[in-house]
Amino acid sequence: MLNKLASVFVVIVMLVAVGCGEGGAVIEGKVALEDGTPIPRGVVYLNGTAGSFRGKIQPDGTYRIENIADGSYQVAVTGALDGEPVAEEMQYDEAGNPIQSKASQPKSLIDSKYSSPPDSGLSITVPGDDFDLSLAKAK
Repeated sequence: MLNKLASVFVVIVMLVAVGCGEGGAVIEGKVALEDGTPIPRGVVYLNGTAGSFRGKIQPDGTYRIENIADGSYQVAVTGALDGEPVAEEMQYDEAGNPIQSKASQPKSLIDSKYSSPPDSGLSITVPGDDFDLSLAKAK
């Protein structure tokens, strides 16, 4: 009886250990403008009932997201800028009021609608979809 109980316990522990391991799908894709120009930086976000996931966009426009649960996701892309964000010192006008130089701040390469998963119009299903994203240019 004790051996049978020990065997059942070992089987349960093994099943729990297998269920707790990292798993899930790996998706890879490319983010580009509609004309095929790669987006060189930013983050791709997936938001769905199975959770939220994200992956950094590389300089060639590719991204990779690991350990994604199967399901449907709304997609957002943020940080797709035409240059690196610049940290600058605060400047002041003659009256001592703070001013900010607009020329040094990078601009978004893509339409602002892509920054919100429900508004982007982008969705994917894991597994199965093509994970390349073609985005409209900023207006």
